[in-house]
Amino acid sequence: MTQIGIIAPYRKMYYEALDIREELKGEIDVRIGLLSNAVDVAKDMIKNGVQVLISRGGTLKYIRQEFSNIPLVEIEISSYDIAEAILEAKKISPNIALIIFDNMLYEKRDLSALFNINLKTFYIKREEQAVDAIRRAVNEGYEVMVGGVIANKVSQQMGIHSILISSGKDSIYRAVRQAQDILYYRKDVLKQMKLVETVMENTPIGIITTDRSGRIKMINFPALDIIKMPREHVLGQDIRKIIPELSPDRKTNDFIKDFNGHKIMVNLKPIDIVSSNIGTIITMEEISTINKKEKYIRSAFIKKGHVVRIPVKLDTDSGSNWTASPV
Repeated sequence: MTQIGIIAPYRKMYYEALDIREELKGEIDVRIGLLSNAVDVAKDMIKNGVQVLISRGGTLKYIRQEFSNIPLVEIEISSYDIAEAILEAKKISPNIALIIFDNMLYEKRDLSALFNINLKTFYIKREEQAVDAIRRAVNEGYEVMVGGVIANKVSQQMGIHSILISSGKDSIYRAVRQAQDILYYRKDVLKQMKLVETVMENTPIGIITTDRSGRIKMINFPALDIIKMPREHVLGQDIRKIIPELSPDRKTNDFIKDFNGHKIMVNLKPIDIVSSNIGTIITMEEISTINKKEKYIRSAFIKKGHVVRIPVKLDTDSGSNWTASPV
């Protein structure tokens, strides 16, 4: 199945992407799409199984606005790419305007002094702003427009000299490699998540995990059985809707709560990675089950001639502190 999609905003990039696909012998979906028109292309790619999208500048910006849950890789514009276009523009006039989207990546250097030209950059956020940006550039005395596809197209329609910034083949190649890395790590993460889910579903203790804002990310069957709610009504919900005791001023990490007539021990543990909290694990177990375990362990030790005391902390404090502190 094709999992990487390249949406090229101009034909030269399209053919270069096809060459890279042939060189890498990879399953890559390559199509042409410019700015807002690329959104429909992206939709069709995703529908056909693409998991990572690659594009450039304004076109990628439009795709990002539409698809927030799919990994996107930007084909960077190098200083060499811009320098190449500027050298072409300089053959026409030293008064050059750079018309680019505000998200286009390139190494910002003082190219004016380097090439002995009069250069100014005009940033745009949407394709319809290109006309106004080009008019302002012309009014300020700039005679050649250098930019992406939309700037090049509008300039030609207005009868103004323009040079297209082409991304080098190496930039496309690096973007494809980055997309392949994303797919590899994504698969590895999915395997780890599957392992965690398997462990969670096969433990008798109720387990809920949340993100740092308290939204439920995972919940196992024992926890669903305790709260008596279907999984689809729980995932993505704020944990405090189910356990109101988890309010910001909570002072303890464990407490007893009544669920449908059953006394449940609730315990919170923060999930910290590199000293940064990314969420919380909440465990839930019936008090009667804990007592049975304690009774069984006592009995086992007594049979061996030992007497053991196993304290069980049953903190009935109903005060609250949502952010679980390490024990």
